[in-house]
Amino acid sequence: YLSDKCDASKDIGELTRHNRLIHACFFFLQANPRLRKADIELMSQLHDRVPLIPVIGKADTLTENEKSSLKVHVREELERKGIEIFDFH
Repeated sequence: YLSDKCDASKDIGELTRHNRLIHACFFFLQANPRLRKADIELMSQLHDRVPLIPVIGKADTLTENEKSSLKVHVREELERKGIEIFDFH
């Protein structure tokens, strides 16, 4: 039984080793109310190729109100630019 499980896990490892697909892109943003033009351009090129997950860097230094406000601002800006982000729901 154990040897069968080890062989099965080797097969899975072999499959994942050769899978060159990108499954998601964590895109780190500065904790700044303005998105940089370069960030917007790059996200616009990526969003239709790979699920895009924006992450606010150093968000732990912000208050809860600042985080909420920044999240809303980033979502609105990306929506205005037509950039789709991954939806966890």
